[in-house]
Amino acid sequence: MKTNYSALVVSVMTAAVLSACGGGGGGSSSSTGTTTPTNPTTPTTPTTPTTPTTPTAPTTATVVPFVTSVPTPTYTAEALSAFNAINAARKAAGVGLLAQNALLDKAAWNHSNYMMLNDLNGNYAKTPGYGLSIPDPAYPEMGAHYEDPTWPGYTGHAPWERHAYAGYTGPLVSAAGEILNGLPWETTNGVDTGTMCVNNLLNTWYHRVSLLSQQMDVGIALIPYDSTLQILGTNQTTTLKVATCAVEFGALDKVQALPAGALVVYPVDGATGAATGFYGEMPNPVPDLTVNGAAAGSPITVMAGGKLLTVDQFTLTAGANSPVAVRILVEPKSVIGSTTAVVSDPNQGFVGSEYVAAAFPLTALSAGTTYTATFKGKIDGTVISKTWSFTTK
Repeated sequence: MKTNYSALVVSVMTAAVLSACGGGGGGSSSSTGTTTPTNPTTPTTPTTPTTPTTPTAPTTATVVPFVTSVPTPTYTAEALSAFNAINAARKAAGVGLLAQNALLDKAAWNHSNYMMLNDLNGNYAKTPGYGLSIPDPAYPEMGAHYEDPTWPGYTGHAPWERHAYAGYTGPLVSAAGEILNGLPWETTNGVDTGTMCVNNLLNTWYHRVSLLSQQMDVGIALIPYDSTLQILGTNQTTTLKVATCAVEFGALDKVQALPAGALVVYPVDGATGAATGFYGEMPNPVPDLTVNGAAAGSPITVMAGGKLLTVDQFTLTAGANSPVAVRILVEPKSVIGSTTAVVSDPNQGFVGSEYVAAAFPLTALSAGTTYTATFKGKIDGTVISKTWSFTTK
């Protein structure tokens, strides 16, 4: 997530209307038979109009209650599945729903089209990483989010620039973000590409935080195409129908934020069908646990209403009471003040939010097993705690 501001200049034109009045005088009789004219009064000098004040653009967004209903979307097929899956996850987690935004849809389509035109959907043969193009120096591994102005389909280097190109802008842009998932265009076990996209993004830390954050609007696009992909570790290629699932987020002058002291957990309490293994995301928060196709456990995450979250306990047990070894990750500023063993985000605070924490099981979770998580900590110094359970698929 990044913040982008644009200025609004309002010009006000004031017109001064001058009116002249003429009139006749009254008379009185005199010996001369003439009327003495009345001396005219000194005209009033018009007041100089004041210079109109240019309205000041807002600098902070208004926090609104969680959105509980949104207009019926116009998406069809895979995009509709993705939209429904996003809002189903947000509703289950207890955060507000997102509304479809046609301008963000346009931005999503533009970037998905860029990925298609340049065959960047996981094409390791063409670029040194996942569609690196021209990476942003601040996020060298996030090249898929940054377009190259010399390549076909370019509409803006960074996501927020592409949002503005599509018309999604205003006096205040309080949130602008993008998450991408390159995946095969297929239906597996009744799950289509749109739902699979969201499931994959939820089975992460960084992307999950984006999906469940304070934005108000969303735009979605998936464009299928045949890609020639290099088989990793070989010089061979194969052709596969793929798509870039592009999800664009935004909020202008309103956001829906967690109330102070609130705690959002994922997987949610009582969830079934939770993922078991985490194979990485870009950038990868636990690269040493996902070497050569190995899997860590799917992360258990907390998001708190406030600014700084510290951790006193974050544990996971399987079944009756079998401890599961986890690595607790927090943002750099949250390390100080945490009283249990935590690890600073290896990507130097990529999440950018000191109110989140994740527990990564060191190995994949077992299928069909109920797990119980316990979190105890402080948000801005106030004690918070929660114990909840979920079952894996």
